[in-house]
Amino acid sequence: TAASVITYLSKIELDSAKLYEQWGRSHEKLRDPFESFAKANKKNEQRVKRAYYSVVSDALETGFCFKDLRADIVIPEFSKGASVSEVLNLAVRLEKEIQDFYVKAANSSRALLPDVPRQMDKVSQERSKRVEQLQAMAASNP
Repeated sequence: TAASVITYLSKIELDSAKLYEQWGRSHEKLRDPFESFAKANKKNEQRVKRAYYSVVSDALETGFCFKDLRADIVIPEFSKGASVSEVLNLAVRLEKEIQDFYVKAANSSRALLPDVPRQMDKVSQERSKRVEQLQAMAASNP
């Protein structure tokens, strides 16, 4: 249901924010960008929830399901011993998975909940820029 997707997105945003905070604390080189990512994740979580709760009703919720949407993103475990390169590669993979989920969720809900997919599209676009930033960081840190 739409509520379960919103709950899942909330969990992914908050769990990945926590991971970015941990990675930032363990790698001085990543501290500033990862703190920024964590703050953005928390903001994303709030704006998608706000868009959803501003338009949803019981009538919509009971008749709406996301088709072919798999909630199978695995947030990597924090490992204090991971190198900067390993962290950046994990972050790229995670961001791509989260972005893909947002794209699929937005496309699945576009006809029924226009405000929600609009916010999901914005988050997806921001995630795309974040992937590019992470890839550039990884390329400069072999």
